[in-house]
Amino acid sequence: MMSVLTIVLKLEYHGFAYAGFQRQSATRDSDVSHNMANLVSGDSVPCGDNVSGNKSDCVPRASKKGRHQAPITIQSQIEEALVQWTGLTLSQLRVRGAGRTDKGVHATGQICAFDVPLNMLNHMGSDCSSVNDAALPTLRLALEKLNEGRSDSGCCIHALPRTLDQWQIRRAISTRLPADIIVRSARIWCGERPFEPRQGILRKTYTYRLRFRSSNCQPAQESHEIINAGPSLLRRFNDNNSIWLCPWALDERSLLKTCELLEGKHNFYSFVHKSDRRMLESDEERAIRHTNDLIKFRVDLIADGEDDFDEPAKVLEATFSLQAKGFHRSMVRLLVHFVVDVARGKRHRSEMPRLLSEGDWKGIYPDEKYLGSVLNTAPACGLCLAKVEYEHAENKFL
Repeated sequence: MMSVLTIVLKLEYHGFAYAGFQRQSATRDSDVSHNMANLVSGDSVPCGDNVSGNKSDCVPRASKKGRHQAPITIQSQIEEALVQWTGLTLSQLRVRGAGRTDKGVHATGQICAFDVPLNMLNHMGSDCSSVNDAALPTLRLALEKLNEGRSDSGCCIHALPRTLDQWQIRRAISTRLPADIIVRSARIWCGERPFEPRQGILRKTYTYRLRFRSSNCQPAQESHEIINAGPSLLRRFNDNNSIWLCPWALDERSLLKTCELLEGKHNFYSFVHKSDRRMLESDEERAIRHTNDLIKFRVDLIADGEDDFDEPAKVLEATFSLQAKGFHRSMVRLLVHFVVDVARGKRHRSEMPRLLSEGDWKGIYPDEKYLGSVLNTAPACGLCLAKVEYEHAENKFL
């Protein structure tokens, strides 16, 4: 029998002001207050203003003060809100998420769970004093719904009417969060086993937004200077550090073709963070750990608005959509930048077999010097964790 009440949250957040999702310990370069101060004052690096395009993370500049304080993360903000509302400790709440999004990365479908010990909700005298009076009625009501929704064997009774969103819990948490972190839903887990957001995942979906100028001009306009004008002319008032303003003109047909070729089952060893590559010793271990089935790698292109005049080269907005059971660290951003480099003519699709250890390069892994010269990481600002889907979870929520 479960000893905790588990609440599962679906989160949306704008990651610009945060050092990622996962709670972090104090580091030499971290500053709790400076990120949010920069967001308000505008002392930041706008996404896309790094004309070189190499490894720009689109996050606030570092501060020289407060260097021994833990950085602000999404998890730390959720934990602070839950502690304020429930009065429980972090060890009791055990907040955990489905993905460790990096600093500056956004989410519209992050899954986060926390626990409330049942002995603090039942009528057991002094134990209930650990839960704040403001939270106790709402959490007890959730426990009653859980008990009603279970059979004697501990499984959900599917015939019972269920409320997909426990809005009282959602409201209580949301009122204690900053405006750039949103609780989209709160549901009660009633599965037979404890819910762990990082286990039993069927697939994850990431999206990446990019705005660029097309290099497919009319013959008379091929050499127009606006092609190389940089990202400043691509800005829009509502970008809000959530899109990469590409400093290069791109061939949109090449974008589509390269994404199509990267779909499917490949060894993505080259497309992971370099620190993760260094942890692996044998070629066999590399093949096992980094062979992923990239179920989907598509890009949707739309024209950027309707102007009152015809620009010499059209502006397009691309939304990449990548779907797989799991992604390695920096994998999506490395893939997107490689596709962009091919579309601007810096790299060629003929390099893909070597990067994926396929064809004549099967089993031969590129060295770090080669990878460092070939691959770059797309800015974090365009990346968003869009959706997390679980195996056999549809009937295990109240």
